[in-house]
Amino acid sequence: MEVKGSEIDWDIGHPPIGRSPRKSKMIRVVVMAVSCLCMYAVYPQQKQDKTIDSLLAVLRYEKNPKAIADIYDGLSHQYLGSNVDASREYNQLLLEISRTHRYRQGIAKYHINCVSYLSFIDDASTIARHARTAREIFQSVRDTSEFLYASGILAQAYIRELKMKEAQNVALSSLQLVSMANGYEWEKGTMYVILSDVEREANLDLAIQHLRKALIFFRKIDNPRFLLACYNRLSTVYQISGDYNEALRNALFCVDIQKRITLGPGDRMAMWSAVGEIQVHLRQYEKAQPYLLKALRIGIENGFDLQCGNVAHNLAVAYYHTKRYADCLRLSEQAIGFLHKDTTITYEPELYNMARYCSYIKGDYRKAAYYTRLSRAAQHEGDVAEIRQHLGSPFIGRYRAAASADSLMGDFRGGYKNLYVYMSIIQEWNEKEKKDRIAKLQAQFELTDKDLQLKDLTIRRQKDKLRIAGQQRDLIVTYGAAGFLVLLTVSITLALVNSRRNAARVRHKNALIEASLREKNLLLKEIHHRVKNNLQLVISLLNIQARETGQDDIETFLEKGRGRIVSMALIHQHLYQSDDLARVDFQQYLENLVSASYESFGPESERIRFEVHAHDLHFDIQTAITLGLIVNELLCNAMKHAFGDVPEPRIVIRVREEPDGAFLLRFSDNGTGDVETGKAQSFGLELVRLLTQQLDGHLSIGEGPGTTYDLFFKEEAA
Repeated sequence: MEVKGSEIDWDIGHPPIGRSPRKSKMIRVVVMAVSCLCMYAVYPQQKQDKTIDSLLAVLRYEKNPKAIADIYDGLSHQYLGSNVDASREYNQLLLEISRTHRYRQGIAKYHINCVSYLSFIDDASTIARHARTAREIFQSVRDTSEFLYASGILAQAYIRELKMKEAQNVALSSLQLVSMANGYEWEKGTMYVILSDVEREANLDLAIQHLRKALIFFRKIDNPRFLLACYNRLSTVYQISGDYNEALRNALFCVDIQKRITLGPGDRMAMWSAVGEIQVHLRQYEKAQPYLLKALRIGIENGFDLQCGNVAHNLAVAYYHTKRYADCLRLSEQAIGFLHKDTTITYEPELYNMARYCSYIKGDYRKAAYYTRLSRAAQHEGDVAEIRQHLGSPFIGRYRAAASADSLMGDFRGGYKNLYVYMSIIQEWNEKEKKDRIAKLQAQFELTDKDLQLKDLTIRRQKDKLRIAGQQRDLIVTYGAAGFLVLLTVSITLALVNSRRNAARVRHKNALIEASLREKNLLLKEIHHRVKNNLQLVISLLNIQARETGQDDIETFLEKGRGRIVSMALIHQHLYQSDDLARVDFQQYLENLVSASYESFGPESERIRFEVHAHDLHFDIQTAITLGLIVNELLCNAMKHAFGDVPEPRIVIRVREEPDGAFLLRFSDNGTGDVETGKAQSFGLELVRLLTQQLDGHLSIGEGPGTTYDLFFKEEAA
């Protein structure tokens, strides 16, 4: 809705003509701009005069042509609102000095200023020509901010000329230019508003999406006037789409924003009127009345007669539906008073009808008859034909009410005429209703007859389908029986062949099982033999230990013997728990041996960290027993005597295969390095050397830090 005296365009929604202050490279122009801003704050009522005086004072002493051109541009802007002739004169001076000194930006500013003068006469084609020229110049000098400003003016001029495709191209190219750049929120929001204008006629949903994107950028700069215009646009688009709830929500946002700024009377009237009109559409008549009263009061005070008619009409409708008939009659008559000033009003008959009905309710039959005649005159002679064409129209009640009013005033002739028209229309209505009913019954009869024929045809088709299905079923049974006999014969033949093959497989498997059983028996005998040898080895070890140890060292004797027996017992445990009875998984065996050492030495071993690396290595039982005894002796020796006060004791056991087919067992610790002192320890190390000779291996001892034992050996033959 556009209102005279409005500062905000309530339909177009573009920002007021003007632009942000340009950055100047000249120091004196910057000082001049700062001085003007200070005067704005100190003397708000005289800011324009003070600014002009300041610019003129700077102009008298300025020698730089470009700075003089910028001053002319500022004077042209300052005089635009108060003295258009002076503004044009300074703008012409701006053009002359810019051409003389080839100041291209000054020429572009001249064209932008020309747009301001042309906006008063709405010369869209000339505005587009000036905007295009300015846009090309700003693009060549790479002034992005002014280029976007000129693009916005050009796109709006294209919209006024109904060149929607050109306006869309300008907006999209401008958005693409600044899509990845920081800032330019006002320019981006303006381009999305222009895209919304372009899509309003073709795609309302897309127009709403563009306006919502514009809101995002306008919220960043928090300019209430831009937000107000954008929310008003959203409200208008939602009204066009018929979504009055969203339209009302956005209109109420406008009401909240206007508290932050000072609006002119035209803007305030348009805002209150828009909210009230939407609430009337939503049948919120009680809520609409205060807004419409505010709008009507502003319109009457400021002489906005053309807009007051629409506001008074909506307010009369709100009073009518809330049964405030006296107020409705008063507002209807007030709205009728504005009819002579607005020839585009289309709600004249509705006003006459509301005035007629309210007069009739109040008992003023003469006035009711008067408004009835006006209503009939407004509807012209074609009203009766229209009513007869659209039977059931609410206008038909007008003639009955007119007849009642004429009879109460004594005008029985007029009452008869109105009643005659009413009765003739009712009679014609009844006749038409009878004909429609007969036609409907005839159509129903024909439809029923066709349904019966269709059902009969359907029954016959179903019978034919059943007969054909019976024949097909007989054929299927016959062919199925023959196929079953063939399949049965083939199945029996295949079963006989498979049974013979299965018998051969069973015989072959039985032979394999018998061979495996014989092999297992041999292995079991070998294991019993090795167990006897291992027990003999245990006895020998115990005898040697007994000779080397005194009676006072019985606990050490038992502990050493227990560890050696456990190391051999683990070998047999691994064998009977695995599928392979001949070879031992050495990684798992060493882990279990270390775990048994934990249990043997108690809490003292809990602070020691062990690392075992013997993955994917398997040894025969004799090699594994020998290696296990060696590792056990080294573990006992290290855990009892190697660490002392070492803060983080660690033992690493690593076994790997060498390139020549031999193996390396490396046992290392980070202890003190002094582990061979004492009689017991000497026996343990001597036992390690004897076991190494049994493997036909070589033992080397490395020193510091800690102790490292390297055992090179080859796997014994089984």
